[in-house]
Amino acid sequence: KNASRVKNAVEQAGIFDVQVKGLPVESEKDVPQQLRTLLSDVEALWLIPDSAVLTNESIPFILESALAHHIPVIGFSPEFTRLGALLSMSINYGDVGRDTGLLVKRILNGEGLLPLNPVPIERLKITVNLKTAKFLGITFPNELMGLIDETY
Repeated sequence: KNASRVKNAVEQAGIFDVQVKGLPVESEKDVPQQLRTLLSDVEALWLIPDSAVLTNESIPFILESALAHHIPVIGFSPEFTRLGALLSMSINYGDVGRDTGLLVKRILNGEGLLPLNPVPIERLKITVNLKTAKFLGITFPNELMGLIDETY
């Protein structure tokens, strides 16, 4: 379901000398075995939106399993951080709404913006679970703490 997203992440990670490893999951029943395989071979676990992998039942299992192996989890929603992921990076919907309003205003004022190209997100919302960080022995330098929008 996310093969192209994973392929793109693998390619982009190479730029930063980071290795991304993705394993196929067809349904929630594949999660335990693939997770065991990953946790024995990774330094962090990055969750991407995928309804086959992430369900109400699998999310706590994934988070607990990763923490049991002292593997930090990076999510895509503050909810993951609240549940125990080390951090998440997500869209700030207030910023998206503001930017959309400004774009509509420019179009209504007659600026020739059509057809519209995708507008990149300028800043992600970053949330950190300080209890998880302490458990994992991870500290964030002060200069990074200033970039964090929310802590749990």
